[in-house]
Amino acid sequence: MIVPTDSNFAFNVLVEVGKLRFNENRQVAEIQFILLQKHAIKISTSEVEVMINNFIFYFATVHFSIII
Repeated sequence: MIVPTDSNFAFNVLVEVGKLRFNENRQVAEIQFILLQKHAIKISTSEVEVMINNFIFYFATVHFSIII
């Protein structure tokens, strides 16, 4: 698995968090609970928020690199 610099979680977790937040409109606490129940990933709410922000950053970077 590939893990972003300065992160404790791989990109697949980052993508899962992004999908839960933006495809399913889940709140941070819900995402935290889903990761724990479905994937046995224990993560703080603040780390979930960081991952949401990182997802937005990576998504926008790829999006704009394709447009330009």
